[in-house]
Amino acid sequence: MNPVLGERIGEAIRELKRAGSTVVVVEHNLPFIEKTCDEVVVMDLGSVIAQGQFSDLRDNERVVDAYLGNDDE
Repeated sequence: MNPVLGERIGEAIRELKRAGSTVVVVEHNLPFIEKTCDEVVVMDLGSVIAQGQFSDLRDNERVVDAYLGNDDE
């Protein structure tokens, strides 16, 4: 995602949230998700593998394996 477009989309999502709307975002740009979303549902191969705040999911082994990788790779 273009960084300027990403910031504009992020601000529009935050504005919708402030107005009381629920917004579903499907995105693989993890810094964008971390900055924009209160709750994250992580899927791998069509199945939910974790759900919660992004900061709590950083240590989830299944999430790390599926999306973040590790330093050993």
